[in-house]
Amino acid sequence: AFATIPFCVLCLFAAVSDLRTYPGRDLRPKVAGARLLAAGMDPYDFNSSPPDSEYFRTNNLISFTPGLLLLYIPLSALPYETQRTIYFCLDWLLAAAAFYLIKRNFCRTRLEEYLCWIVYAIFVVCSYSFRLHLERGQYYVLLMLLTCCTAASIKSKRTDWISCMPSALLLILRPTYGLLLPVALICLGARKWAMRVSLITALLFLVTLHFGGVKQWFGFLQVVREAKVEFLEDAMDSCGQIGRAHV
Repeated sequence: AFATIPFCVLCLFAAVSDLRTYPGRDLRPKVAGARLLAAGMDPYDFNSSPPDSEYFRTNNLISFTPGLLLLYIPLSALPYETQRTIYFCLDWLLAAAAFYLIKRNFCRTRLEEYLCWIVYAIFVVCSYSFRLHLERGQYYVLLMLLTCCTAASIKSKRTDWISCMPSALLLILRPTYGLLLPVALICLGARKWAMRVSLITALLFLVTLHFGGVKQWFGFLQVVREAKVEFLEDAMDSCGQIGRAHV
């Protein structure tokens, strides 16, 4: 297990190099969306008619939930490069916290802890995918941590309100994780946990309505629908080109 530590340190230095080299293109739309929300503007309408301002500039379509954009509001007034560095450091801290949760809740022996660290180091910390997400400014490490919290709560059968909070936050950030509720309810019999997570999620949803109302969520759904249509059209064009090349 200790043999993986030098590789993790090398990956950390490589990631720091990525931080200096790449601008974090997936972070920019989150920051721009948060700034627009804070300014009382619609981040999804912004996709078609962006304001002529460097402060709101983005290079990608804003297709993230209003709940996710709200997380970026507290730091949104800071210079972009400062935010980039802060979120980079937070990603590493969240990765360490996720490993701690996995080790604490799912490893019963010292051997299992060593094996867990080796697997985590190889497939997370030392993986190119992890560096890629760091340099692009993605938020999947946060989702991984919240998923670990959810798994730990279900395993230990904790149903108090605080234990249900990470699961509710996971659902408000990525609604597709809502599939966890019927699985927990039907397959695991965690009815009390599922009910409390649903209630907290509904309360968090009401909080997001303070920033633009339901219109923001409809705008988000419209943008996602358009992005899917565009993706399918591009995929069909690519398949057509490949087919014509083999004729």
